[in-house]
Parts: sequence; C-alpha cells; structure tokens
Amino acid sequence: MHKRCIAGILLAALLVSLCGCTSVFDKEYLSVRPYEEPSTLLTDADTTQIRNYAGLMRALNTMAAQYERSFVLAFGDYDGIIADDLAAACEELRTGTAIGAYCIESVSYETEQVIAYCEANITITYNRPENEVRSIYSAQTQKSILDCVVDALDRQKTQFAIQISTSTLEPDDVAALVRLACLNQPQLVVDFPAIDVTVYSGDGSQKIFGVTLQYGARESTVNDRRTQLDGRVRTLTSTLTAGEQETPLQAALIVMRACEQRITTVSTAYDALVSGAADSYGLAMAYKAVCDALNIPCQVVSGRFQGAERCWNVVQVGGNYYHLDLSMQTETLWLRSDESMRTTYQWDAESCPACTEQSFIWREGQKL
Repeated sequence: MHKRCIAGILLAALLVSLCGCTSVFDKEYLSVRPYEEPSTLLTDADTTQIRNYAGLMRALNTMAAQYERSFVLAFGDYDGIIADDLAAACEELRTGTAIGAYCIESVSYETEQVIAYCEANITITYNRPENEVRSIYSAQTQKSILDCVVDALDRQKTQFAIQISTSTLEPDDVAALVRLACLNQPQLVVDFPAIDVTVYSGDGSQKIFGVTLQYGARESTVNDRRTQLDGRVRTLTSTLTAGEQETPLQAALIVMRACEQRITTVSTAYDALVSGAADSYGLAMAYKAVCDALNIPCQVVSGRFQGAERCWNVVQVGGNYYHLDLSMQTETLWLRSDESMRTTYQWDAESCPACTEQSFIWREGQKL
C-alpha cells in the first residue's frame, strides 16, 4: 500500500483532475488552474516527505482521486504545526473540495514520530464505489465536456461524472451541453433520455457534475435500434453520390420523404427514419445521421421558433453554411442565413458555424 502511495503522488500530473476527455475550445467563463510541482522529496522506499500545507493537500487530493483507503505520509522540515494542519487538511478534503463533496464520508489520521520525521497514517472512507470515482471524466473546456458526454453515450453509461475548474458553470448549463451532445449523436441516441445534473463543489473553483441519463428503453432494445438505424441510413444514402454540391439538398429530401408523419413528442433519428414519425428533434437528428454517413458537415441546433422549442440543422452546401429547418419544408428547400433566421428563431450563435451567405431556395433537379 505504501508503494502505491508513492506512485500515486508522483503520477498526479493533474492532481484533483481525473482521467477523462480533454480538448481545446476557448470560452471566457472557463478557467484551468495550472499544475504545480509538489514540494516533496523521497525519504525511502515507502514514504514521501511533505514540507507544507499545500503539499499536504495535494497528496490528500491525489489519494482520494485514486480511491486510496489507507496510506502513509511523512513530514520532514515541515513549515507549520503538523497536528493542526493535518486536522485542517482532512476536514478541508472532506468538506472543502469537489472530490470530498462527491464521494468522501470521513477522513481520519494517526501520527507516529520516526527518527528523522513524523509519519501520518491516513484513512479515507468513501460513500461511492471505486469504479465510479476512478471513472470521473476530467474536462477543461466546453468542447471537452461534449467529448466526455459522447464517450459516455458510446459506452451506454446511465451515470457518470465530469470534473472541471469553472467559476460560472451550473447544473443547467451542463444539462444543456449534455442535451446538445445527445442531439448531435443520432447513431448513439436512439432513445432520448431524461437528463439530470447535480453539482458537487467545495471552497475552490473545482466542481464535479454528476450526470444521470434515464432511458425509457432497455439496453438490448437500444442496441437493436442502433443496428436498425445504421441499416436504414445505409439504404437511404446508397442512392446518393457523395461530394456533389447538390448532395446535401438531395439528402434533405430523402429524410423528409422517409418521415411522412409529424408528431409532437421528442423523437430521434430512429423514429424518423425507421418508424417514419418524428418531430423537429427527430428530423434534425435524422438529417445529421444521413449527412454524417455522407461526410457532409452538419450539426443539430437547439433553439426556439416563435417562443416554442425547436431543433433544426446548420449544414454546409457549396462551401458555405446555411440553416435548414426540415420541419418547415416541403419539396422546396429554403436555405437561410443567420440574418434571415433571426426574425423568428432564437439560438446560441456561438455554438454553430456562422451562416453569412444570402438565403436561397432549391428545388429537386436544380443545379447549384
């Protein structure tokens, strides 16, 4: 166990940040605290020397992140009163950190004076199983949060947690990001889940967001639907030629013709293309699925139309991006600019490519 303690501290490149998805996407409201080298020195094969309170907290956070239940810390040339700092650090770990709020029941310690230094035997009691704690995702940006959610969707996780350093992100913000990730993974999300997010935080900027996805369908049913959807998309796209300027528009017509019935409940690409009935959610996800199969840049946009919730797509046609709301189309497609959409639609413009080209109408057989 002591050797595991050393390895844990030396490998803590991100300290309280746990393994997970990372990416680069600048957002002003996100901040990342840089890693500081711990001020520790090896004393022998089984102990690591702690010199100050900051080093003590780093060691405790690292051990908690690695789900260590019992370990030994050694203090030498310590700057402070060891007994007082141990009591304060153990309490701070439990109540003042995100990892403590998320999974720690109690922290206790016993000290023993060795010839040249003092040892502390630390015991941590957890209120969550080890696999949950070890599988916490670590995110640095909005983009990396989306990456973490996609990985969880691919693994069919119904519960997972994401840790991030942020001063402003709240549960509703993370829930919106989870929802956006679900909308843009139509091949994975064939049963749209209810999303619940809980935040765990301490006195600093670190937060852990616990995410629960509640599905109506069983895992075996989800797997069957994914297979059926994949086959349906392959069939629909087999009649199209990838790479032509009109292909994105022909794909839109194919999706609308495959989904003849419009419903009002939240649906998915599976509902639209396999069952033939969907709302704006299902149509947008279905178009995204078809475009993905054809390598056409496309994403689902979640916003509002005349005050009501609505989903549509931003798709690349002829090298430019346009808004396309399939739930408002017939056999004639209206590709719209941002300026044209703003009269009746509302959406987060930063979450999708800018559509600056002039709107235009396209009919089947027309060449661009």
